[in-house]
Formats: sequence, structure tokens, C-alpha cells
Amino acid sequence: NNASVTELLEDFRAFISYEDLNHIHTRFFQYGIGNHAILADKDGIVAGRNVAMSRMANLFGVPELVARSVMMVKTDGYERETGVFMEEAKGDGVPNNPASFQKSVFAHMDAYSFRTPALKMAGDLQILDYLCMNVDRHSGNMLYTFDQNIRLTGIMGIDNDLSFGRRRQKDNECVQNGTALDNLFVISESMVKSVKRTTPEMIRAALDGTGLQPSEITACCSRLARLQKRIEVSERNPVPANRDK
Repeated sequence: NNASVTELLEDFRAFISYEDLNHIHTRFFQYGIGNHAILADKDGIVAGRNVAMSRMANLFGVPELVARSVMMVKTDGYERETGVFMEEAKGDGVPNNPASFQKSVFAHMDAYSFRTPALKMAGDLQILDYLCMNVDRHSGNMLYTFDQNIRLTGIMGIDNDLSFGRRRQKDNECVQNGTALDNLFVISESMVKSVKRTTPEMIRAALDGTGLQPSEITACCSRLARLQKRIEVSERNPVPANRDK
């Protein structure tokens, strides 16, 4: 629960130097992210960003793309937050040890492993990461599932707590492991429909109660507007399809 996590963070602060803590704060400030787990005060919602991203995945019709996180509430005359529940994520992570990698399914993948609907999931996750300004998406923060022929059947984003910064990035600017609007080359038809129908009011309702600051939610709405504008321009000026003859 939040209380035990807070105690753990207090123990963490006892061992980390002021210089290191200041460096961490500076890095998060660059992304416009406040109330991150390491710097959360004892009354903060440590895992609220994971919950917020889970809710955004639901809003855009792709709940399977991120590990599901929900707020837990206890009613005893009053409603109060008691912690955050995250379902166990399923899939294989990429081993960071060379010996373990050689023994894993990843060492046996080939070009045909990616010719599956999972590519659509990857594209949809990139759109979701942009909207949520997730600056920590990399292969280690994803889980992968395969069929018996080592073909990729699914992906899931995990560790989504470094998200929802309020920094206004340029359209061609990648922030750490985050993506830039100009790099969103592929978007599925279903995601286009979800993006076009979503309103700022829907986003504010979805993110209510997650602990995000109003400025962070406003920044998310701003990214939505910019993506909607980009889709509108692309639909007015479609790029001719390059078809094999």
C-alpha cells in the first residue's frame, strides 16, 4: 500500500546522497514530471501514473497494451484510497545478460517473427506513449508473448510511472526514450478513430483522482490536440500508397 511504499522511499532517501537526489530531481524537472515515486511526499500517490496510463489505454480502446492498474478503495462510511492494485503482467522480458539471452526465445527470432498483428499493437503503444509522454519506453519496459512458432503475438508496456510530464516538447523532439510527434509514421485505423472521437473532457474524467497535477492533465490534452491536428492534415493530404507490382 502507499504507506509501506512511503516508508521504503524514506529508507531509500537515507542512503542516497543529496547530490544524487538533486540530480534525479533535475532530470525529472527536464521532463516536466512532478511527484515521481522517488521524490513523492508521504501523502503522494506513488503509483498514480501507472493507473493514469492504464485508464488512458482503456479510453483509447487498447487496455491490453499496458499492465492494468487500478485504485483500491475501502468503504467504511467514508471512501478513501488504500493503495494501488496492479495485475500481474504476462509475457517474456528481454534478458539483459548475454548468456541468458542466448537461451531465450529472443535469440531464435527472425524476420517472420514480426509478421503478425503484434505490429499494430506496437504502433498503438507508440501513440499511447506519445499522448501520455512516457519518456521511459524501451525494450526492458515491455513484455512479449509468442506462439509455438516463435511468432510475436502480443506486447505489453510495463513500468509506466515516468509519464505525463507537462513539458511542451517540439514536434521533432524526442525526450529521453519518448517519441516525437514527427516520428509517428504509422497509426492504425482503429487508433485514428479513437483519437478523433476523444475530447479533453474525456481525458480529464479518465485521469481524475490519479494524483496527476492539473498542469500535467492539461499538457496531455494539448498533445491530443496536436495529434488530432496532424491526423487532420494527413487526411487532407494523403501520401500515395507504395504498392508492389
